[in-house]
This record gives sequence, structure tokens and C-alpha cells, in this order.
Amino acid sequence: MSDEKNYNVLATENGVPIKAWTKGVPLEDQACKQLLNVAQLPFIFKWVAAMPDVHWGIGATVGSVIPTKARSFPLQWVWTSAAA
Repeated sequence: MSDEKNYNVLATENGVPIKAWTKGVPLEDQACKQLLNVAQLPFIFKWVAAMPDVHWGIGATVGSVIPTKARSFPLQWVWTSAAA
């Protein structure tokens, strides 16, 4: 079994790491800034995840998963629930 990871780890200065499954695909600068901001929130649990199709969104990055100490929120679910 290979030790090579299929994701990139983006380190933050004052927050949790970001696991980004973006190897071989571009990561928008705006989306990266949003992910870095979210990773610094005090209620984030362990890390933020970014999927290969991650992109900038209004308020939060689309294609990310933001695990909190109380509950996990995949962004698609949050947007769909808020729009209903």
C-alpha cells in the first residue's frame, strides 16, 4: 500500500488544516481564501475538506465539508436546505 496521499494539505496559521482533493485540478484563489477563513473558526473539528470541484461561493465555499464540534455540514446540504 502506498503512503502517497491523494489530497493536498493546506496549512493555516491559526486554524485547522485543510484537506483538499485538488491534485491535478485548479483551486481558485477566492475559494482558497474562503477555505482558509473557515479553517480559523473556533468551532471547526479536526480539518476542513475540499472536493475536486470546489469553487468560490456566496458566504461559504461550494464543494467543501465543514465539520464542527457538534455536527458536519456538507455545503450542498446547507444550500439546499436554506433554499427550500
